[in-house]
Amino acid sequence: LAPPDLDLIGETLHSFEHGIALLTEDCSADPNCLAVSPTLEADLVARREALRTTPRPIIVGGHGMVEDEDTYLMFLEAFLYTAGWRFRVPRAVHQAVGGDNTLWNQLMSEAYGTTVTDGTRSAEPDAAPPSLWQVAPLRRQWMSRDYVAPGLLATVFCAEFFPNSAGIDALAAEEATLTWVSPGYLDMARACAAWEVDPIDAALRQAVESDIPTLLMSGEIDLNTWAEWGDHT
Repeated sequence: LAPPDLDLIGETLHSFEHGIALLTEDCSADPNCLAVSPTLEADLVARREALRTTPRPIIVGGHGMVEDEDTYLMFLEAFLYTAGWRFRVPRAVHQAVGGDNTLWNQLMSEAYGTTVTDGTRSAEPDAAPPSLWQVAPLRRQWMSRDYVAPGLLATVFCAEFFPNSAGIDALAAEEATLTWVSPGYLDMARACAAWEVDPIDAALRQAVESDIPTLLMSGEIDLNTWAEWGDHT
């Protein structure tokens, strides 16, 4: 459920942070989760900080790369959107903070569709391997989806979604207040100024009023369409 009168860009800007909060709340209330991840919130932050200061060497499909902070954020956010991955994050992150990346590598492999394993740090200072984030410009934005027409996507995005926002400056200011934000989230919003598509008629962006009884369904941990949006609708 995505109400046409809602600022979907501004709302979705908070999805990553919302997903982290939901996961940590779920884990803290579940003895089974606490048993495998007693300090989930601290672990998530600690791993991010470690990768920010010292990117981790990895092998991706036979190629030497590194998992840096942006790569970590890209995958972590993707995991929050899929139940089968979400419930495996606490144990995987806790073990990774302890130095065992086995489970985290398995999650990355499934999400990226290519085997990811631990790598070795190069002894050559000039042979710095690339970040997986840097070599995956399409997947980093739309992980696990198959968008073959990004131009068409941008047209719809800029014509239907962007007009409901307060503008790129306001969105960027809001982004700066958040702890967990998807890397490059606002890239497409910034591109709208150059895309030159007309916004759809304002009437099409208004809430729909109808006297026809309608069943609306939403899920609490569905970060694509928040349960609150169902309430709004």
